[in-house]
Amino acid sequence: MQNSERVEVYRNLHKNCFSVRALNGENKGKVIDHVQEITLEDVKFAVQPAGRKRVLKEKQKNVHAFIRGIPTEEPLERSQEWDKAPYDVRYDPYVNESFIMRCPQWTEKAMKFLCEDVYQRQLVKRDGGLMPPKPNQTYKKLVIKEAKKAHLSFTEDGHSKIEVLP
Repeated sequence: MQNSERVEVYRNLHKNCFSVRALNGENKGKVIDHVQEITLEDVKFAVQPAGRKRVLKEKQKNVHAFIRGIPTEEPLERSQEWDKAPYDVRYDPYVNESFIMRCPQWTEKAMKFLCEDVYQRQLVKRDGGLMPPKPNQTYKKLVIKEAKKAHLSFTEDGHSKIEVLP
């Protein structure tokens, strides 16, 4: 896999891994790898509404949600500082229409980070509005459309785990 090649990654329920599909180059549209973990840069989150609608109607999952980006060997930086630590991202077609970022309680420092950094990355509140939080107000879920970097892996009990740096 070439590192400059844009890919889309989705959870493969049959092989219990992530499938990596090329978005450009000679392998465009083809699955080029199956991995247990992958880190992507310049990330975009996509959910195809028609696919989600079919999941809700048939009660059977299908491939309709993707994380797109450029594969990188650079790890996701770990930090104890909340504004530099990775955020947990989830997608459940039965609960949400989009990928959701779980956030801590917003403090004044968090509000500054959201207003100055995340605003620029099109992070929107679930109702579609883009509003800065008030100090000490809790937002439990926010829709995430893009991120600087994302790391996809599996937990010890087999659940997929998505961490991002917004």
